[in-house]
Amino acid sequence: MKTTAEKLKKVKEAEDRAAEIISSSRSEAEELLRKAREKAEAYKEEERKWARLAGEQELERRLEDARREAEEIRRQYSEKRERLVATARERLGEAVALLLGKMEEAG
Repeated sequence: MKTTAEKLKKVKEAEDRAAEIISSSRSEAEELLRKAREKAEAYKEEERKWARLAGEQELERRLEDARREAEEIRRQYSEKRERLVATARERLGEAVALLLGKMEEAG
C-alpha cells in the first residue's frame, strides 16, 4: 500500500493540476470575454453607421422633396405673376384707350 506521504503528494499534484486548469480556463474565459466585447462594440459601431446612413438618406429625401415643393411654388408664383402683369397691361391699355377716346371727344 501507498504511504500517506505518497497519497498526499498525489493529492498535491492533483490540486496543482486543477489550479493550473482553473487558471488556464480563467485566462481563456477572460480572452473570450474580451473578444466578445470587441465584437459587440464593432457590431454597435456598424449599427450606428447604418443608422447614420439611413438618417442621412432620409434627410436627403426630405431635402429633395422640399426642393421640388419650392420649385413648384416658384413656378406657380411665376404663372400668377405673369397673368397679373398681363391683366394689368390689358387694363392699362383699356384705360389709355378710354382716356384717349375721352380726349378725342372733348377735343
